[in-house]
Amino acid sequence: MTPLQHLLVVERLRQRLDWPLTCRPAMTLGAISPDAHRIVADIGHRDMHFRSRTTPGRRLIDFLGSYLRPAADGPPDSLEFWVGWLSHIIADDIWRHNLQRDIPDLWDGVVRGASGEADYLRKTYLAECDKLDEIVHADHREVAAELREALLAAEIHFTVEPLALEDLHSWRLTVAQSMLPSLAGAHIELQYLTIEFVEECIFQAVEEVFRIIQWETEEPELPPIF
Repeated sequence: MTPLQHLLVVERLRQRLDWPLTCRPAMTLGAISPDAHRIVADIGHRDMHFRSRTTPGRRLIDFLGSYLRPAADGPPDSLEFWVGWLSHIIADDIWRHNLQRDIPDLWDGVVRGASGEADYLRKTYLAECDKLDEIVHADHREVAAELREALLAAEIHFTVEPLALEDLHSWRLTVAQSMLPSLAGAHIELQYLTIEFVEECIFQAVEEVFRIIQWETEEPELPPIF
């Protein structure tokens, strides 16, 4: 998912949780933070998205135990920030699985195709993501502007090693200034992705995170369901 789509996920989640507008800054910051690895050398995507099966402390269950659950009794804004981070993790997972299920030609070509085919499809995929971002931004221009302002207003207090606070600050400014939507623009016709695909991924992500939060808050003495 793009940063704009992640922000829409966390905004709809805020509404689903019936949390006040004052939660926006911390939630938006959390929702973009896992991708801060992009501007830092030697930090892996899987670590920040808690998808590692081999690195201790870097699985989704570790994230819940080490960050989300303690935040319920943590300092101000911590729960909102980590809920935003969780929404990013879940949204990316749903996006990936839906690509595999609904657009297998694109997924298989990018992942398993010969180098020339994979390169072409990867460029096509990224260009279509940019194009969809333009469409999504046009459809949600007012709320997108509000979320950008919330992100700019967010204060930097929380992170996951090896990310540093300076990394999150730099990434926050990068997203707010050039990625809502991307400045590059995309003058193409969509071949694979659709706005319906994006909206379905957003909806599924909101519902899945809401379900996890309900479970974690209503049955904290039980082990997680995944």
